[in-house]
Amino acid sequence: MEGEITFIDAEKNQMDINGQSIYADNISKYEIGQKVKVTLIDTTSQDDWDPEDFKVKEIVVIDLNEER
Repeated sequence: MEGEITFIDAEKNQMDINGQSIYADNISKYEIGQKVKVTLIDTTSQDDWDPEDFKVKEIVVIDLNEER
């Protein structure tokens, strides 16, 4: 998943990336508006979006000033 952080709730360890919720530890170091790439592990075989069905493996902040 890649996109912009659009919502953060530090008390619930929840953030939204382009409107899709995920739960992650240590989200206080992220800010609304940051571009991130999130690696998720799906813990179910269901084909729906339930943030409780995913574990966050990694969150990488994408530096838009960095040349690719």
